[in-house]
Amino acid sequence: MSKEEAYVLVDNLLQLTDKPKDTKQSLSKYREWEAQYIKARESAHLGPKQLAVYFFIVFVAEARAMADTTEEISHEIVPLYMRDKVRFLSVLNNNPALIPAVCSNLGSHFTMEGKEKELGSFITQNSPLIVKYLYKPFAQACITALEKWRT
Repeated sequence: MSKEEAYVLVDNLLQLTDKPKDTKQSLSKYREWEAQYIKARESAHLGPKQLAVYFFIVFVAEARAMADTTEEISHEIVPLYMRDKVRFLSVLNNNPALIPAVCSNLGSHFTMEGKEKELGSFITQNSPLIVKYLYKPFAQACITALEKWRT
């Protein structure tokens, strides 16, 4: 990740730059964010560092209430988790500040996809793995974030 790419992520989280003065600047800033999101999404499966960057984007999108990005994340995060659960949870364990956002998006996947009834079985089936690979307080935070989506 380049310094410029890192700046785009941090700027979106902390709002370091002034708000764009016109639509053209605003659109440009959004396109920078979208490019970073797409790059992170497409490379998340490549290794732990790329997955950690993706998790940070999940965190930023949730913290800044970026509805369009969080909706996309909700659609794709469970398939990413299912691809390699152990790596997913291991990277998450090393980034505890990101756990609530990532686990919340895992849970929201089921409401976005109209699969609310499947959330319970997802939690039941995956809680032992979550407890195994996340430190105890992190595991509880993740399970709590998943549980909040139960209807």
